[in-house]
Amino acid sequence: MKLQRLLVEEIIDRADRAVGIWNEPMTLRYFIAGGGTATDFPSLWNDAMALRRRCVDAVRIKTFVCAGGALFYLASGRKPALSPP
Repeated sequence: MKLQRLLVEEIIDRADRAVGIWNEPMTLRYFIAGGGTATDFPSLWNDAMALRRRCVDAVRIKTFVCAGGALFYLASGRKPALSPP
């Protein structure tokens, strides 16, 4: 139950602060670095924040469900050895 309470507190806090993984300026920076455009960003950010608010609303009326979990990617490789000049 403690983990569930912490999840609820985090959902509400992030929605109140309008934060995704990062705040809006940092998210925009990463979005553009990843190939997005500044023109496309505002509507996508607004959609993400609306989803956060819907989650908070669901928490408050006790209908929120979440499977939890996370997905991580790991990429590795080896840098080829430099050949002599």
